[in-house]
Amino acid sequence: MKRSKIGFWLLLVLLAMGILSSWAMVRLTEPLGQTMEAASQAALRSDWESAQTLALQARESWEKNWNLCAVFADHTPMENINGLFAQLEIYARSGDAQNFAAVCAQLSEDTKAIGEAHSFTWWNLL
Repeated sequence: MKRSKIGFWLLLVLLAMGILSSWAMVRLTEPLGQTMEAASQAALRSDWESAQTLALQARESWEKNWNLCAVFADHTPMENINGLFAQLEIYARSGDAQNFAAVCAQLSEDTKAIGEAHSFTWWNLL
């Protein structure tokens, strides 16, 4: 009986940790995706200063939360995001607004996808 209780509580703790980690991933990546989407739109509107400011904020947020995301997420998409941020820096230096906007849009989708892949939904449980 004692082992059953320990097993029950252990499973309950693991479930709570899983729910908490999925909530944290969505909370970290969703605002980042929205910021990159706003940066993309600003670049297309030729609001270069806002676009670069938003992209810089997003990169700082990504670097700040990278270790926590790395605990839960696959590293391949995370490395892809790092590479896209490096490309974004080149496009910002060269003033290439169209490619800057395209990379921002890609970053927006990639960061949102990481959060969605870890969200607590029935299709992720299957």
